[in-house]
Amino acid sequence: MGDISHEEVAELNRVMGGSTLFTKGWNEPAKLIGWDVPVIAFLAGVGGAFGFYGKFVKGGNWLWLGAAAIPLVAGLAVNKSR
Repeated sequence: MGDISHEEVAELNRVMGGSTLFTKGWNEPAKLIGWDVPVIAFLAGVGGAFGFYGKFVKGGNWLWLGAAAIPLVAGLAVNKSR
């Protein structure tokens, strides 16, 4: 099994990209990881709205903004495990 070059990843994104972004994994043997961009963007938006609502509308403390990352981190973990 050989290495996957950055040029190969760029070609794959150009040809098969669409709503999926491919990146090179960090482990050996070489792996490709496909990230579902619309789902990740949706979860980031939901988390941001959650944090904004908790901090600025309800008047909570700054931990609400930190908790906004929870949906995004969960979505990234699920996406990477596929």
